[in-house]
This record gives sequence, C-alpha cells and structure tokens, in this order.
Amino acid sequence: MTYKEAKELYDTAKDEKALKALIEFFEYHNNNKNVLYYIADCFNELQRFSDGLNYVLSKVDNDIFPFERYSAIIQKLFKGLLITMTDKETNKPIDKQEYEQELCKIKQLWLKFKDVRFLSMYGFECRNVDDQQEYLKLLESIENDSVLSNIYIKKAQLWCYYDLYIKNFAVTQETTNEQVSEFIKCAEFVTTNCCQEKLDKYYNNPYVLTIVKVVKTLNQISSSKYKEIIKWISLLDVDKLPPNDESQYTNSFGMECESASTREFYYYQITRAYEKIKEYEKCIEICDKALSEDIKFHYRNKLWIKARKLYCECQIAKDKEKAILNYKKFVDKNDFWFMKHNLASVYFINNKMQEALTYNYLALDLKQEDKKLINVIYDLVYIFEALGEYSKSKKCLMEYIKIRNNNGWDLPLDVEAKAKLYGVNADLKGKTNIVGIKKLCAYNNYHNTSCDKKFKGTVKSFTQNGFSGFIETQDKKLVFFNKSEAKNAELKIGDNIEFELGKNKKGPTAIKIHLKGK
Repeated sequence: MTYKEAKELYDTAKDEKALKALIEFFEYHNNNKNVLYYIADCFNELQRFSDGLNYVLSKVDNDIFPFERYSAIIQKLFKGLLITMTDKETNKPIDKQEYEQELCKIKQLWLKFKDVRFLSMYGFECRNVDDQQEYLKLLESIENDSVLSNIYIKKAQLWCYYDLYIKNFAVTQETTNEQVSEFIKCAEFVTTNCCQEKLDKYYNNPYVLTIVKVVKTLNQISSSKYKEIIKWISLLDVDKLPPNDESQYTNSFGMECESASTREFYYYQITRAYEKIKEYEKCIEICDKALSEDIKFHYRNKLWIKARKLYCECQIAKDKEKAILNYKKFVDKNDFWFMKHNLASVYFINNKMQEALTYNYLALDLKQEDKKLINVIYDLVYIFEALGEYSKSKKCLMEYIKIRNNNGWDLPLDVEAKAKLYGVNADLKGKTNIVGIKKLCAYNNYHNTSCDKKFKGTVKSFTQNGFSGFIETQDKKLVFFNKSEAKNAELKIGDNIEFELGKNKKGPTAIKIHLKGK
C-alpha cells in the first residue's frame, strides 16, 4: 500500500478495516507523520478512546513524531474517554477513582510537554471531581506569565475560583462582615479578569453568574445596600442576558417551581434599587424597557415593575393628581398590602392625610408579621400628628418601638427623640397590638362624616372575637361595626351592605346594617 492509497482509505471510511490497514502501513514504513494522525482519528471515530491513547502516546515524544503535532487529537481522545466515564444524568464520574487516574495523566502531559491545552483541560475536568483547589495550587506554581494569561487557562481558573469561593457562599446568622468582604473581593477578582460574553456564549465564563450571586447576597445582608446593588448589576449589558434560561427547582414546600430568567432578574433588581434610592426618572426608563420586552415574567414580576413605574410617576409627574389617580386604580385592583402602604406614602407627601390614613389602614394586614408592617406603623405616627391626634400618634410610636426592641434592632436617633418627647420608654418590649392600631385608623376614617345619610360598602374583616369587624365603603374608607346592628342577617366577609353612621364612646360606628347581597 502506498501513502496515496492509505490517504484514500482514510478519506473513504474510518472503520475497523481501515484502522487495521492503516496500522499495518504505519508499522511497515514507521516514518509517516500523517498516517499516525489518521490512525488516532480512526480510534476516535470508532470510540476506542483508551486504545487510541495507548497507541498514539507510545509513538510520540521524539524527533519524528513530536507531541505538538498530535496534541489536538490526543486531547480529543481524552475528551471522548472522559465522556464515557461520566453519568449522563448527573454529569458526574461513574467511578471517581478511575476518572482521577485519567486526570493525572492529563496533568502529567502538561508537566512533560508544557502544552497549555492540557493545562486548561485539566482545570475544567478538576471541576467534575470537586478538586478545583488542586488546579489553583498548580497555577500558583507556574511563573510563566504568558501561560497564566492564556485565555483558556484564565477561563478554567475563573470557573474553579467561582466554584470554590462564590457559587456556594451562603449568608447565615453567623456570617461576619469580614466573610462578606472576602466574598466581595473574590467576586471582584472574577469580574476584573473576564467580561460579559455575547448572548450565545453566556456560559463561557462566570462573569454573569458572579454578579447575580453578589446581588442576591447584598439583598440578604442588608435592606439598604441599593447603591451597591446598582453598582454591581450595572456591570451587566441587559441585551446580552438570556431571556429564557429559566430552570426548574423544588421549593421548601416540595413544590416544583420555575426560576426567573437572568434578564428578568436584572429588571426586577435594578428597578427596585433605583426606586429605593429615589432616582425615579431612571427607574421609569428601565421599567418601560422591561415592559416592552417580549419575555416570560414569573411570580408577578411584571406586576411589580408596573407598580414601580406608577409609583415613581407620582413622585415626578407634572400632573400629580392624574398620576396618583392612575396609581390608586392600580393599587385598588391588586390587593397587596405593601402597594397600599406606598400609595399611603404618596398621599402623605401630597398632604392628603385622610387618604394616607385610609391606605395605611388597608396596609395593616394582620396575616403579616409585625416586623413587616413596622414602616406602616411608623408612618402612622406622623399621620396622626398631622391630624392633631397626638394620643394615637403616641400609641403607634409605642408599638413601633416594641417591634424594633423585640427584634433586637437599634432605635434611630429621630425615634429616640420622638420617644423622649412623648415620654415613652425607649426600652419598651412586649406583645404588639396591631389590631388596636387598625382600630385607631378605622375610627378616624369617618371622624368628620355626617351621621344622617346612608352608605354602601362591603364587609372587609372581623375582629378576633367574631362579634364585630370593619366595613370598607365605596370610596375605600373603613368604619367599625357590631354584628348586632345587622338585623335578621348573618354577615360574612364580602357581603354587600347598606348602613347609616352612628357613634359610640370610641368613635364612629356603622348602625342599621342591611344585607344587599354578595
């Protein structure tokens, strides 16, 4: 067989027959560099990876067959072999010990021939056996800057760094500020040594994943690091973020859920942060971009983004009345306590104290923990002051101080000053009375209302004893009632009713209640 015939055989078929003929030709002549490559490629096509490696490695490393000429095909054979040793479902080695033996061979090839392809390959494969630290130690022993700056070596290094110091970082009650600072330094190392790839090369490096992890961590450690969140998430180009990389997971209740895409995560976090630091124009701009995107939103994220936009418009719109009305319609349609609190804040800023009181009452959702409602109660301190109801302002202040002290939170200086002004003990602790705060709000809603007309409303809630409750009127005001005032009717939440307004020693109350239907 001539070399020409060997080449034609290789081009025609890469089966066992061709492999045998090529080996016979090579062994007879023992001087053709190309034929050895053809043989290695045939082993690869036949998926006889181990046999191919044993055969080729036994021939290379001399002047006739230099390793550099065959490193690409050797790497290809190693990749094929490692795939056969990996479980397809878990993507982990079937036999870790055997897998590590092959990794050791790859490492030895790097040490012997200094081919960066094998150093890079070794780094990526170390991740499959959770031995990233070993790879980073190996890099520390290398003094050649051109090797360390190689794009593939750097990529393997950053992935190992991400796995070790970023991916599994978790904030607990024992987490110290020093640990968080070290985590941030590690994240900065990753983001300064790579950049965001194009959309179709999203997972080429850990740049995006690192920033996402930092933002999630900042949200866990503090509720006020919004400028820091903006600094990090602004490192991302939203148009290069995948809009459909959702993943399935099982939550703590055992339910199958789907996570938000990375692009959706970006929009949610950055609009929230800009709203919190009161950069309303920027928030509206990003909200508009998010709402114009044709992406799948999860967990009402589209709703939250739209709410942020409307809230921000209330802050900067030239026609404030129109902006507030639009926001009010949105809030009334969507029954979420924190939106009602935000609307109450808008009314307060615009000196509409009665409306602010009403929506803060609606925000006092008894199903929520008192620490979630703490800002609602704090706002009521100032609303009652503005209405001249100082005794009620004092009661709200006492509940606010209790919540802070019960949770071990320091009192702000302005709260200490307010407590001193009202003669309230700044160390006050004990059981909170959110129901009592709700009653204070409800009694004020009709303080100046005439008692000689009929009103329409809906049964909103009942007190704990079940004998009384609150009615929500058509204009979203609230009034206390006693079930005894509903003659010949058993009231239920959601019932439409008609009533007149009376007063008892505590304030306004509904009387002569008539059931109108559901």
